[in-house]
Amino acid sequence: MTLKTVIVVGGSQPPRGGPRRGASLTALELVANRPIVHHVLDRLRSDSDAGFIFAGDADPLLDLRAGLSEYVPGLEQVEYVVSDGRGGVAGALAAAAPLIGNAACLVQPADGLLDEPVSPLLEAAARERSDLVLLVSERCGQIGRSAYDEVRAESECERVVDAALFAPGALGRTAGRGRLTGEDLESVGRQLATLGASVRREPVAGWHRYSGCGAELLNLNRVALDRTVRAVPARARAGNQIEGNVRIDPTALVRTSTVVGPTVIGPGAIVTDAYVGPYTSIGAGARIEGAEIERSIVSPGASVLNVGPRLTSSLVGSGTRVFRDFSLPRAVRLWIGEGDEVALC
Repeated sequence: MTLKTVIVVGGSQPPRGGPRRGASLTALELVANRPIVHHVLDRLRSDSDAGFIFAGDADPLLDLRAGLSEYVPGLEQVEYVVSDGRGGVAGALAAAAPLIGNAACLVQPADGLLDEPVSPLLEAAARERSDLVLLVSERCGQIGRSAYDEVRAESECERVVDAALFAPGALGRTAGRGRLTGEDLESVGRQLATLGASVRREPVAGWHRYSGCGAELLNLNRVALDRTVRAVPARARAGNQIEGNVRIDPTALVRTSTVVGPTVIGPGAIVTDAYVGPYTSIGAGARIEGAEIERSIVSPGASVLNVGPRLTSSLVGSGTRVFRDFSLPRAVRLWIGEGDEVALC
């Protein structure tokens, strides 16, 4: 069954969105040392056999297109469409509808990752003769409040719809039933159901999205690192203890350290006398010296130097320094920007 994918581009980087403040879009934030949208494309390439359509406002599309210039293995069958005046998801769908034709269509954001194959969901939609299947996931606990609070209370779970499947030809048929409006898929689905379309809700597991919360970014980093393929240069194997799926760039320098995968260490990074634990991304040109760190993202150009306690579940921003000052009297000195967060344990 022919499947196209409409990737909705939006989600401007919020003030406290993550460690790389230069990222103009949430989809361009780095996890496992690559933009989120690169991982999205990796996951969808086998399902979206008829190509990708990126839809959104003009400026975000330009930023995203620039961010895709370094995508490997490269893109074929890709198109860009500017949303019409109504904006939101409805505007993106209206602009993309003529390009979909009679194909089936997956709609999802550029900063979200579905961790299960689409084909079974599409086959189920065909059996049920549904025009539209809203893919429902659960978002639980304190995500969005604190990157360090791991409380997950069932009463605090909310059901969200960030992705959907249109049956073959259904987007064109339903788009013609009325002028759709709405910022999100939930409201679009309600309107289509009112207009007589067959709309079904389908729960999905393994949906991950970054909407600006540090905990979400760390979660996506974990998901991306689980796909790491081991690649350790010969010189990095000498004098270090390397365990599991670790990818070290040939230009990185790793000395007298223990690195446990899944972990990636980017180009030009320096890791000396350190422990780098699982689910950690060390960005290009970053420096880790005399420190222990795990389940964290160290952004390009950042430094973590002789900090003492092990850093865990942490985001270290681009060009920042985290270090231990041995001068007396002993004290904690913090330079914290607006909206930033520090946990002293």
